[in-house]
Amino acid sequence: MIKFRLAKLRDYKSLSKLHREAGKFQEQGFMFKLGIFFLRNYYKTLLKGKNSVVVLAEDNNNQVHGFVSGTTAADEHLANLNRQKLKFAFLLIGDLLFNPLLIKEVIKRYNFISKKKGSDKFGVTKGARIEYWLWDVKSKSLLSVFLLKSWLNIVKELGGNEIDCEVDSNNLKSQRGHEQLGAKVYKKEILSDGRKRLFYRYTV
Repeated sequence: MIKFRLAKLRDYKSLSKLHREAGKFQEQGFMFKLGIFFLRNYYKTLLKGKNSVVVLAEDNNNQVHGFVSGTTAADEHLANLNRQKLKFAFLLIGDLLFNPLLIKEVIKRYNFISKKKGSDKFGVTKGARIEYWLWDVKSKSLLSVFLLKSWLNIVKELGGNEIDCEVDSNNLKSQRGHEQLGAKVYKKEILSDGRKRLFYRYTV
């Protein structure tokens, strides 16, 4: 049986592991390439955020099947990441030496987090934001959309009148899920690599 619950700090390893595995099946995924130690510290930072909301789905054996992560204050989350940039940079040294092609992409995202003028608009920078909606491809459960709906309901109860997220245009599955739950596209951005990002908004 699958149950939903709010993630706790101790769940950071499970979230990191699932993110790394699920990311391999996303055509333009990036975060999973940064290594398990980076992901673990990333989720520690997220879970410690006072405005962070992470809901996970797990079975009776405590196996995590999926999760939705995000925040009610995207600007605070980005500021937290920016304050820890040296720690994250240190964690990336090994992976960047092994795969130097990642350096360019890391710099792009650092410029976004730092709000550098002219940087790629990878995501939402203020207000309530869905960050990741991930599901284990090996799971036989069909509760992925219900998990997202549960996350949305919690954030709405916390005062999120508008909840935003962004999806790559080729991620048709995520687009269908968001549209099924009532989200509407309010903006489109073309990134420097040619990718089109669709920005969705849920309105209470």
